[in-house]
Amino acid sequence: MLVAGVCRFSLVGRGDWKAYQGKTDAEVEAIATRQADVLFTTERMTARLLTFEHLTLASIKAQTDQDFIFMVLASNLMPKRFRERLENLCNDIPQVKLQFFGLTSASDAQKKMFRENELDFGKVLQFRLDDDDCLCADYIALMKSHTAHLMAQDKEPFAATIHGVMYTKVMGPDTAIYNWPVNFFSAGAAVRHQSKSIYDFGHFALENRFRSVSIAGRISLVTNNGTNDTDYNSDMLRKRKMSVMTQEQVEIAVERNFKFLEGQGKKLSGIADFLEKPPIDDVVKASEVVSRGGIFISHETFFLTYVPRSADDLVVSTSYTTGPSEKERMTGGMFADNCRRLGVSSLDIVLRGDDDSARSSIMTHLGNMMNDGLFASFPRTLILGGAEGAHLATAVAGHFPDAPVLLISPRIATALPVPLNSEKNRIIVISDPKHVDTDFFDKCGDDRPVILNARRSGPHPTRFLDFIGVLDKMILEALSGKIDAASFYRTYRIARSNRRYQADLMNDIIVKNSMLCMKTAYSYFKKIDRHGLASELLKHLDRINAASEHAESDGFNG
Repeated sequence: MLVAGVCRFSLVGRGDWKAYQGKTDAEVEAIATRQADVLFTTERMTARLLTFEHLTLASIKAQTDQDFIFMVLASNLMPKRFRERLENLCNDIPQVKLQFFGLTSASDAQKKMFRENELDFGKVLQFRLDDDDCLCADYIALMKSHTAHLMAQDKEPFAATIHGVMYTKVMGPDTAIYNWPVNFFSAGAAVRHQSKSIYDFGHFALENRFRSVSIAGRISLVTNNGTNDTDYNSDMLRKRKMSVMTQEQVEIAVERNFKFLEGQGKKLSGIADFLEKPPIDDVVKASEVVSRGGIFISHETFFLTYVPRSADDLVVSTSYTTGPSEKERMTGGMFADNCRRLGVSSLDIVLRGDDDSARSSIMTHLGNMMNDGLFASFPRTLILGGAEGAHLATAVAGHFPDAPVLLISPRIATALPVPLNSEKNRIIVISDPKHVDTDFFDKCGDDRPVILNARRSGPHPTRFLDFIGVLDKMILEALSGKIDAASFYRTYRIARSNRRYQADLMNDIIVKNSMLCMKTAYSYFKKIDRHGLASELLKHLDRINAASEHAESDGFNG
């Protein structure tokens, strides 16, 4: 059984790129000539030759079944220095046949190579692969074992695919990797047809056109580094049911499918950067942005996450990646969990450092969102800032002139400009009177904010308010405009007293060392929204389980 792969490497001419769709031959020639100027820039060709060598050809060389051919279709318009480099790469691999063409389509170029190599379409299983994607190491063997009976039976066309893609959006330290449960993506899509090239069909259409085989248990690797013809946005991710992969899942996928990838290949595919990131404990948080059609903008000095949930309420939060919640803020905003629990839409803005250009970029992105009408449908909006993020909150409030601003323990970071930009907004501040940053209030000028005293909450009242179950209620009251000093302190005092009682109860439970009691108490605290207490118990249970597993591994079972 003969298997033949086909790869377009910067082939100039009519193809299935979007720019060529619906165009006449004359228009195609004009587009192709312009396209050549774009295709053969030094920057692009250097990048493509690297991915072709360390990803595409690496997967070809690594095949467990070496009985196949791999045709590379290139353009004779390619500058000599790139052409020579491509020839050297292809000459090192026996299975690879490289040929250069004038203006032509991939289908016509492939048919010419088939004729010259005396290949009968009806006797060949042909597959396609782009010059920045990877096959799993046993792709050829799997295709043969799953389609040999169809090749031998008759001349009826059929198609075959590996089910699933690991899709990497290469963005350096912010690289995202997704599991995409898809059939007939271009990477490894295969067909047997009596006379036509695989490029004569849209790859997604193969499943509907012909009898098809889908091979589970393996995946292909597809990379998107911004130069691809494929769009990358939240709408695409949601419609295609792509889910964020954990680092552990990526490690397993690489071990099982792409073990041949070396350092350069892992770097170019984004895998190395992804695995070097601090681990994200709850990947569902990232997946939610995708599933709800949100927006994620990341930069070296800030990130911005918009998650639409409720049509009525929007909470815009600002914070820095510093302080006791630094780990949480590296993967979400300071108030992201509160918004998720309350079911309100959220726009989390997190500064990774004190940088004027970062604040300017944030305001530009926010202005663009406002101009696009992204937040116009929300009747109620709250601006929420914590600690050093309070100053940014007042600047952001300028885009939402009617929104109340709730600041928790506001502090002035060094080098922040003045004055504050929230002349029309009602400002409410929650803080411990013993830990007030007087500089912040001085910069508020004559229009002093409403101050709510969270006595004995310490220098980090955001965590304390969340710990005793008050923060969620304060957010809702601020959204509705009902928050005031009397109602706040009444709620706060009762919750703080109840928290003392519950903390004592929790300590008694832990001292008893009863797993049943601890699990029951954990369920109770979680049910009544005492998330801090529930979290403490869960950490204690995890420590007990870890110690038990360690003892068993050392042979201490008694």
